[in-house]
Amino acid sequence: AYQKVAAAKALPRDTEEEVLFRDTALEKAYEDALLVPFKVMRLCEQGLNAASFMIGACNPNIESDLASAILLLAAGMRMSWMNVLMNLPYYKDEVQKDVIRKECTVLLRYTKKIEEQAEEAGIFPDFAPLTEDDEVQKILEAAGLA
Repeated sequence: AYQKVAAAKALPRDTEEEVLFRDTALEKAYEDALLVPFKVMRLCEQGLNAASFMIGACNPNIESDLASAILLLAAGMRMSWMNVLMNLPYYKDEVQKDVIRKECTVLLRYTKKIEEQAEEAGIFPDFAPLTEDDEVQKILEAAGLA
């Protein structure tokens, strides 16, 4: 979507007609650059919703796959939010801008809730061992990495 923004920025603006055409193209391009990651956030929410039903109910042999899915969907959600934030200032429709911002806030809170559910269910490993008696720390030490 951002290629459209770059292309619109490169349009000539020597005459009033060219300026008007460029401004219109740029506005549409920024709208697309905003709406694409916004749609990705909604898709990530759908994936997280499906994953949430599996927390505590899936085969223990695939819990790591479920944990990976949740982590990747949460990362996709946050990365998309960063792109929404980058393009939001260029969006002209202030009412719709507020609606998008509010929906994104709800989506981010939902993401955090699902991550917390997964954490409470114990499907995430200890990503940051805090003690020397931690199993991961022992493995790192044995490998000469700690």
